[in-house]
Amino acid sequence: MKNTMIETLKAIITPYLKGVSELSLNDHIVDNLGIDSLDLVDILVEIETQFAVSLEEEEINQLAYVKDIIALLEQKTKADEVCENS
Repeated sequence: MKNTMIETLKAIITPYLKGVSELSLNDHIVDNLGIDSLDLVDILVEIETQFAVSLEEEEINQLAYVKDIIALLEQKTKADEVCENS
């Protein structure tokens, strides 16, 4: 599941990369990838759509690195699985 999540996230982010050919989990979203706030909004909307999750403002404000997005998505999708199985 995690590899699929990473590949989907890479597919979402890659079109927005500025001067970077490879995406790493340790990349800082703004500093390393050059993603501006407008692009980030587009990326987050696409993430919500692709992963069927809702991201809260306080969660979004804590996202600095690509790995932070993965961790949040893992948390969100795991929470959804628990709710569905209850």
